[in-house]
Amino acid sequence: MRTTLLLPFILFLLFVSQNGFSQPVIELELAYSGDLSEILGITHAGDERLFAVRQNGRIMVIDEAGTVNPNPFLNIRNKISTGGERGLLGMAFHPDYAENGYFFVNYTKSGDGATVVSRFSVSEDNPNKADSLSEKIIMVIDQPFSNHNGGDIKFGPDGYLYIGMGDGGSGGDPMNQSQTATVLLGKMLRIDVDNGDPYDIPADNPWAESLDTLPEIWAFGVRNPWRFSFDAATGDMWMGDVGQNEFEEINFVEAGAAGINYGWRCYEGDEPYNMSQCNPNDEYTFPVYVYSQNQGDRSVTGGYVYRGEDYPLLQGTYVFGDFVSGQMFTVRPDGDDWAGERILEFGGGQITSFGENVHNELFMAARGQAAIYRVTEFCSTILPTIDYVDNNIELTLASGLSTDSVRIVWFLENAEIEGEDSGTLFPNVSGNYRADIFHPKGCNLSSNSLDVIASSTSEYFWPAEVQVYPNPVNDFLTVSSELSGANVFSIFDTKGTLISQQTFKGTGNIEMKINGPSGLYMLRLENESGTWFKKIIRN
Repeated sequence: MRTTLLLPFILFLLFVSQNGFSQPVIELELAYSGDLSEILGITHAGDERLFAVRQNGRIMVIDEAGTVNPNPFLNIRNKISTGGERGLLGMAFHPDYAENGYFFVNYTKSGDGATVVSRFSVSEDNPNKADSLSEKIIMVIDQPFSNHNGGDIKFGPDGYLYIGMGDGGSGGDPMNQSQTATVLLGKMLRIDVDNGDPYDIPADNPWAESLDTLPEIWAFGVRNPWRFSFDAATGDMWMGDVGQNEFEEINFVEAGAAGINYGWRCYEGDEPYNMSQCNPNDEYTFPVYVYSQNQGDRSVTGGYVYRGEDYPLLQGTYVFGDFVSGQMFTVRPDGDDWAGERILEFGGGQITSFGENVHNELFMAARGQAAIYRVTEFCSTILPTIDYVDNNIELTLASGLSTDSVRIVWFLENAEIEGEDSGTLFPNVSGNYRADIFHPKGCNLSSNSLDVIASSTSEYFWPAEVQVYPNPVNDFLTVSSELSGANVFSIFDTKGTLISQQTFKGTGNIEMKINGPSGLYMLRLENESGTWFKKIIRN
């Protein structure tokens, strides 16, 4: 429907703000398939390629065109023990890879299944091929059982290598490895691979100088940290830790934090599990999100905070999944707390990992599909905007979708305008306008807002204590004010562009220059008592 305005009017667009209110609507788009069986990890080397880590000991290169190179970047199948939770489990490129060609891997060793962290170099004459003879062993950690090996490795924003170590396996951490200070199992480790031989201890590691705690330890109390990541914008660490019998958990610590105890085996999630040899609960850092296993979820796969550019509504959202159920989840800030929700079920895909490309766009590895999927967000593609076009306020959707495909609600000063539901609004009242749209896929979005001044030939809300006189040449206005205090005078053109502004304290006259062609302008006065508008014409 349309309404009519009885008096001639001019629209002035003086303020724009974006305030979308939708939760993300996650979708998955098949990105890469090919020789990706047993895929466990996704990473990049600072360029347009992606690298796929396979449990069977191979690392594959995916080029910029999306083709999986049939020849592995690295093949260490003869070095690893496989089966169950063993194999090639992690990979990290050195922050200075472009200069030094170093990358690091985490695997379980053939024979005894011990965890090995080692360094390789890229071939000197082929950027898509590693030098398989260049291995330098950095660390070997014995594993008492075949499961709970952790396996993820990442370089933090500080340039140090972080290593996620499971509790050694079996069930229930029978030897209480996670809380024992003299073993590396059940811990997050942090080492300096640029110094020492084969590594050094960062001076600010929490137990760097301790006689009772191994200096590599950065944090205690993890069961099987299956994938952790650093927020590309903040440096905060996020981690998925696989549960025992009841709960899966997501842990979070701010950048720079250290010396943390995540609580296992004393706690599973945020509930007591085995309280023998435990400390008061205020000495533990509890998860920011816990979900129960009673809906078929059995094994969390940690993800990433989205920091790409393609999906603005996903910004700052942590996305992760569950290996067994195929469920995907998000966790977002909610005031002083966190809010999580299930957002997608990926049936039969066995979600093993998430990863970023060089542009911080997000991908998911699906072992069951032997494929990599791009994580997309539908609502970001249809962000609504309103603008003044031919005496109307027009709503457009960023994707070019017809406004007929959504339900539209118009607002004036946050009050719904009854009977207006089309993509075009003919305003007859001055004030702040916006449109909310509701898409069937669940996108509930607000447009930008527009402050609209509908003015006839008469003056509009102008205090008698202020007079305005055009100078003869019409390049200047003389403003005579009898108002006390600080008064801000601003001149705008019809598009809402600021032309001139002055702050005037006390009473008297000021002159303001109009830079622009002849035509209509708007003078705005702001002070602690309110805001006023006055139409002015430059001849």
